[in-house]
Amino acid sequence: MSKVSFRDHRTYLVHLLRVLHRAGAVPPAGIYDEVADGAAITDHERTTRGRFGLIYRNRIQFARQHLIDAGLMVGREDEGWKRGVWELNAAGHQLAAGTLPDEALDAELRKRGAEGAKRRAQARKASRQLAGLAEGEDAVPLADEPDSGTSDGNSALSIAELVDAANAAAMETMLEHVRGLTDRAFEYLVGSVLKAALRAESVKVTQKTRDGGIDGILSFDGLGMRIAVFEAKRYADGNTVGRSLIDAFATAARRHRAAHSLFVTTSRFSSEAITTGKDEAIRLIDGIAFVELMARHGIGLRERDSYVVYEIDPAWSVDSDEEQGATI
Repeated sequence: MSKVSFRDHRTYLVHLLRVLHRAGAVPPAGIYDEVADGAAITDHERTTRGRFGLIYRNRIQFARQHLIDAGLMVGREDEGWKRGVWELNAAGHQLAAGTLPDEALDAELRKRGAEGAKRRAQARKASRQLAGLAEGEDAVPLADEPDSGTSDGNSALSIAELVDAANAAAMETMLEHVRGLTDRAFEYLVGSVLKAALRAESVKVTQKTRDGGIDGILSFDGLGMRIAVFEAKRYADGNTVGRSLIDAFATAARRHRAAHSLFVTTSRFSSEAITTGKDEAIRLIDGIAFVELMARHGIGLRERDSYVVYEIDPAWSVDSDEEQGATI
């Protein structure tokens, strides 16, 4: 198995997989040291703290996200998931029970995790495009402090992976909290987020009954002559918004003569709903995109740290400065 700094979460992948295969469904506090034992983490390393706690535990948490991305652990969107419990799924147990040596298993875990992270990034990109969000870096860089470097010389990749894993965990946790709100609380949250995102002057959440088929109205001028309307559906992840709901909302939006209409859900939209939304010029915002909007506007999620990673400028040289007559 390739050796990397103990700060790199990939150090723990094989050991976490094997420990969970033996232990079954367990709280993480009971296995941190066993995983660290397998990775030969020293006592000194186990007491090294970052800004947000013991670094080796943070890295094991990132390793867990890696295994979720690899499709080997039960995640929040999976049936049977329980808060505070780490558990391999059937695929994870099957891989752990196989005959692969540690080095080959490590390579397989890295490959699967990278593929899973890519799929997650593609899902985020699709949500952004559907919601009309500009592409860019994730809004909430939540990773621990950057590594001083890894022995494989790939510190920039390691930092990017840690940031991505931390952001994914924060976003998923927030989405879980949002799904746990009451319908009314979710409507008010959607109103607040859309007001900030659209820079509206005011927002009004409609009455629970006789709402005319919409949940809120955003006004962009003092007279309320230019408005946007929105519908907010707080659904579980598996409960997809279908075409009939978009059709009904489109009718309501036309009745209000809205300049813009937005449909927000904590779940996803069916392909038919997406097609209808585009035909009706309705902006569709799913759970992934909504939580990112919360992050971008500092509602419920805040920016923790930001980092700059330098590289050598290939166009620069001292000679070129001298040739240009640069003043030093």
